Amino acid sequence: MSAQDTLLAMVKAAIPSVTVYDGIITDKEDSLPARYAVLYAPPGLAVAGDVGVTATGRHYDWSITFVAAAPDVHNAAELRWQVQWAQQRVRDYLTARKLTVGGQKIEHVHAELPGRDEQIPARVVLYASDKYRALT
Repeated sequence: MSAQDTLLAMVKAAIPSVTVYDGIITDKEDSLPARYAVLYAPPGLAVAGDVGVTATGRHYDWSITFVAAAPDVHNAAELRWQVQWAQQRVRDYLTARKLTVGGQKIEHVHAELPGRDEQIPARVVLYASDKYRALT
């Protein structure tokens, strides 16, 4: 299983009631779930070993965007809570684990406050993105 597959499984385990997409949202706007997350996990960068030695590990940086939507503005406070709930669940789950056996613990390096996506006028959409890193 690749590191990206492992990360996807970990995020899904942290928020099992939320749909998690792997980098690409495959649903059309009108059929998206009310809550979802998108994992953006590139394959990682090789970590150099000693002179004349191949890479000794990989450095992974990834982000997760959490989204909650409702048909009208009356639910904005609830949407903020849903986004922050997902952020906290994923943060607590990931930072208590390692990406690979023998790797370092996962580090949470950035958290964004929920904000409104103004490009979607048909409904109220709040989102936030968190960034993580791990060295294997």
